[in-house]
Amino acid sequence: MSHLIYGSSNERLQNSILKNGLGNFTLLIIEWFEFDPDLTDRENITQLLAIEQKFLDILFTLPAKFLYNFNRIAGSNVGYKHSEEARAKISESATGENNPNYGNTGANHPFYDKTHTDEARAKMSVTSHGCNT
Repeated sequence: MSHLIYGSSNERLQNSILKNGLGNFTLLIIEWFEFDPDLTDRENITQLLAIEQKFLDILFTLPAKFLYNFNRIAGSNVGYKHSEEARAKISESATGENNPNYGNTGANHPFYDKTHTDEARAKMSVTSHGCNT
């Protein structure tokens, strides 16, 4: 549970635990899931996400003040909005020498001396104009 209090898993939940005390929270396992060794990892994860989605659908019928899970879709960040502070940290972490492409210019650039196919250029054109062909 230390990752909930001191980690970065869910700032709203962490702040509430710090304010109200861990003793005022209950961890309740409402359904147990075991991976089926006869299924692939992908099939097991699909089943697990379906179970999670079932409970998220119920959870999001509650008033917002009771919600600590910001994502309505199981296994997805759809609908989550980073705070301005988080956005600034993410931006800073990928700026200058921290950028994975830092210094990749000229012959060092991965796309150096390559060109897009006409088909790829057409797809990019459609995408950038927000229309379908």
